[in-house]
Amino acid sequence: MTSNRPKRKGIASLVILPSIFLFAGFCILTSGIGDYRLYQPDDIPFVYQLNSSTPAEYLESIERGHLQWNDVPSSYFEFTRGANTSAESPAFDGINLVFFDLEGVNFGPPPSNVIAFSQTWTSTAGGYHAIESDLIWNARDFPPSPTGQGGQQDLQSVIAHEFGHHLGLGHQGPFGGPPGCGETILQAVMYGFSSSGDTSNRHLHIHDIAGVSAIYPTWILLGNVTDASTMEVIEGAQIEYLGTNSLSVGVVSGSQRPGEVFTLDFSDASGDYGNVVLDQTFDVVIDAFGYLADTTTISFNPPGGPGETETLIHDVALDIAPDASFAGIVRDAGTSDPIAATIEFYGSYDPDGLTFSTTTNPDGSYSATIPGEEIYRIVVKPAAPYIDSLSAEDVLLPTSGLVMDWDLTEAEVLLVDDDGGDAYETYYLESLNRLNISRRTYSVADSGAVPTEILGTFSQPPVLVWFTGDETTEALTDEEGASIIGHLDNNGYAIITGQNIAEYASPTNALITDYLGIEHTGNSTSILIRGFPGDIIGENGFYLIGGAGNQSSRDHVTTAPGPNGTPTGTLYFGGGPDSSALAGVRVSGTTGWSATYFSTGLEGFTEAARDSFIVRSIRYFGIVTGVDGNAPTGVPRAYRMEQNYPNPFNPTTEIHYALPEQSSVTLIVYNMLGQQVRRLVDDEVPAGHHTIVWNALNENGRAMASGVYFYRIEAIGESGARFADVRKMLLLR
Repeated sequence: MTSNRPKRKGIASLVILPSIFLFAGFCILTSGIGDYRLYQPDDIPFVYQLNSSTPAEYLESIERGHLQWNDVPSSYFEFTRGANTSAESPAFDGINLVFFDLEGVNFGPPPSNVIAFSQTWTSTAGGYHAIESDLIWNARDFPPSPTGQGGQQDLQSVIAHEFGHHLGLGHQGPFGGPPGCGETILQAVMYGFSSSGDTSNRHLHIHDIAGVSAIYPTWILLGNVTDASTMEVIEGAQIEYLGTNSLSVGVVSGSQRPGEVFTLDFSDASGDYGNVVLDQTFDVVIDAFGYLADTTTISFNPPGGPGETETLIHDVALDIAPDASFAGIVRDAGTSDPIAATIEFYGSYDPDGLTFSTTTNPDGSYSATIPGEEIYRIVVKPAAPYIDSLSAEDVLLPTSGLVMDWDLTEAEVLLVDDDGGDAYETYYLESLNRLNISRRTYSVADSGAVPTEILGTFSQPPVLVWFTGDETTEALTDEEGASIIGHLDNNGYAIITGQNIAEYASPTNALITDYLGIEHTGNSTSILIRGFPGDIIGENGFYLIGGAGNQSSRDHVTTAPGPNGTPTGTLYFGGGPDSSALAGVRVSGTTGWSATYFSTGLEGFTEAARDSFIVRSIRYFGIVTGVDGNAPTGVPRAYRMEQNYPNPFNPTTEIHYALPEQSSVTLIVYNMLGQQVRRLVDDEVPAGHHTIVWNALNENGRAMASGVYFYRIEAIGESGARFADVRKMLLLR
């Protein structure tokens, strides 16, 4: 056991301010020190006056534009229209003017790219606040349209946008032009861009609503979170708003403060939380790791009018959650033998990240006493020869306790990372995950030169995948070669891949000379590799070098059979008739082993090619050479279904699956709607490797259309073992 029972703490505090800049949804105009530019309650309702020349058909759209802002319950701001005026240019004259400038006298010579502008006069007397605003529309260059007429500007949208500036809102949208905050939401009123002929008729988005509510709030919820037994504050307690949104405003950026809308908040170092909320009634759930959650319905009074902000205080003292027991056994699925493993528990909101860690007892059992009524991610890290780790997500631990046993099988692949500390292993891990092949990973840089000890833990030799990345000299040492030889002599299989393996191998490296039977004959700059016709690895395909982009010294080799293996060319450089510059071989060993060698790292290929070379190599390792070039033999150790090949396909594709015992098997193809298309297998099938071909026809013999299909296998073995898997394939006609 590697840690004591975790201390009671709150949820990990989020770093709020940086996230605001990443995900902010609105901007508030401010002074240089961050004070909002707002109208005082005595100035609300805001009375605007239209120039007397305003066409009568504009009036309804202008009313709708200002009523959008009036209809926000969580904001007490209101617009209203006053008497007409003869004023026709911006001036600090006590008139909140709205003027449609048909001659463009306020915009200089045509053409102007300014549709309209809002000019606001402010005062610092009694605080930084607005005292008058004028709106001037360039009707000369941008004719307003109350009907959404093509080639003209939507009147209601632009009025609402400019009135938003009157309120003190900045532009929404990416920083940089025009200045703004938040996502690119074209339908938001305060989105910063418009274009000639914009008839979008934009309406208030949640970010627009939050912005005006932040400046002129109707409802504010505040509170403090403490431990009920000690009354100590809880930092980082989670506050979840159900049925409403809350909002916060960040630090000054230029002359604006960005704001964020959220439903999840966290208490600060003093245990405090609180912000403006957008609904009158909602539920708030307050929780912290190791405590029982508190759920309360919050009810505010109806909106009270300009200047009326209601603040509710909701303090919560959380009770400690009772401890609960988590126990189980880690064992071998076939033998039930105990497995040494580390089990880690990660509470969903544990501020320490790792809540608890323990190791199995000699009999494979483990136990942990940790806070109940919490959701955990459980990670099991077994010893070799099992996979590196496996996990269970979102596990709720009830106060009554939980038992979870782990039945594991040995990894099918030992992946040896010999790339000199680079990160090319990610390419192989992704391929093995896509192919649903279990693996154990060994790093030469971290754990030593050769994985002999790890190989010795397997009950049967695994497939050894050894990659050297872009190492330049002695990519594969004599000692490493000897380790691979020991594995092959134990009737093992190996995939060996990387540049410079053959070029810089020492003359005493028996793996190269006596087992793989290859000689280095030069380097290739070709980005095209071709497979030999009919070869199980190359399959007459064309393959481009790309992928990781790290293969700058690709060996080309020739076969020179040694005493322990017979090599056969599978791939060669270039797409022409000259196939002498080999890029890959497959080797049949004299004592039953098999290997494939690729003289360029598989990470340098496309995903599809890399996946294909791995799965074809594994398929080749089940072949009796000279008997049947396409018939895997032997009894597999575990159930498995492979990705179909080719994929995409037209019109036929192969599906390979493996059964460790006689099983009742169904293999069915479904469409995207989950409807059965074709039942390929429904029978008792003997143990072994099997292949089924689908010709893209349904049960009635009708050709299926291009698209995504799924194939699902379900097998029930004689022992009662069950296996199911589903994969996706693409038909392109």
